[in-house]
Amino acid sequence: MTEDFDNLTQDLAINIKQGELYLCFDLPDHGGFVLPALGVHEVIQKQIREITPIPNSSSMLLGATNLRGQIIWVGYLARFLGLRASLNEIYNKSEISIIAIEDQGFILGLAIDSLIEIQWLDPEKMKSSSLLNPYILGDWLIQDQSKQIVRLLDYKKILHSKKWMLI
Repeated sequence: MTEDFDNLTQDLAINIKQGELYLCFDLPDHGGFVLPALGVHEVIQKQIREITPIPNSSSMLLGATNLRGQIIWVGYLARFLGLRASLNEIYNKSEISIIAIEDQGFILGLAIDSLIEIQWLDPEKMKSSSLLNPYILGDWLIQDQSKQIVRLLDYKKILHSKKWMLI
């Protein structure tokens, strides 16, 4: 009986995912990034005409949109991070992917290039980031065919950044 229980617990341990859940996505010409799933309010697709531009605002702010009755800002994440990114990447699409991040009841939409997947990553395997950026916490090497490096973003720092107040 004990042997059956030991075999069962070993089988269960094999099927339990290690690490934490992250949303993986791409930014144009800058590779993969991840956000902790706990900080993601939801992921939406919007047509660019559903985002109302805000006059005289920074190019990192695409505008405002309605998210289930709440008006939220939508920022272009690549521009916010200071990465070289053309707005044509966003405006030439029929729909854009927006990750709505949330902290303390405040929601902000981040426009991205494309969603990849939700993935389990082990925080203990994260390395220091090769990019010097205050919003990047570290890097992971994804151990699949792509051997892609993904960068963990600090969603709370992004959400509460004073950069949004300068718009």
